[in-house]
Amino acid sequence: MTAGEMCRAATDTAELALQAQGEVLTMVLLHVIGRGIIGLPYKDGSAPVGVQQQVIISVIKEYRKLGAFDGLVLMSEAWMVPQKSEVIAQVLRPAQDPDRKEVFVANAYGADGSKCMVTADIVREGDKVRLGPVGVVKHKVESWLDDAFMD
Repeated sequence: MTAGEMCRAATDTAELALQAQGEVLTMVLLHVIGRGIIGLPYKDGSAPVGVQQQVIISVIKEYRKLGAFDGLVLMSEAWMVPQKSEVIAQVLRPAQDPDRKEVFVANAYGADGSKCMVTADIVREGDKVRLGPVGVVKHKVESWLDDAFMD
């Protein structure tokens, strides 16, 4: 799969999760040839985040060596704050800022080496939750997952 296909699948999955449970859990979904989708625990409290990242990187590298890697996506919810001024450092973290907005973020890698990142506002209207318009991030975004693709 390409990164773009992985981003589209992640967006569809997020939309379903929002409708069913009102939130998108942080997760890494690894697509493996012959095995389908494998969910890898991430930020679930089962181990320190740094340990989980190293395990995930190792798993990806092994499937790549086997020629079975077909793509992956890291998807999560996050808080974002609109840029208010030229000041880079803010006093408040986004989760504490009253002007924050809730967003969905997916960072995907394709079997062909492609990379894609998409974001969408999470829109809450009464008891209904949905994604707003999905935007593709055009600038290069670095991620801890990049280490899994360094040969």
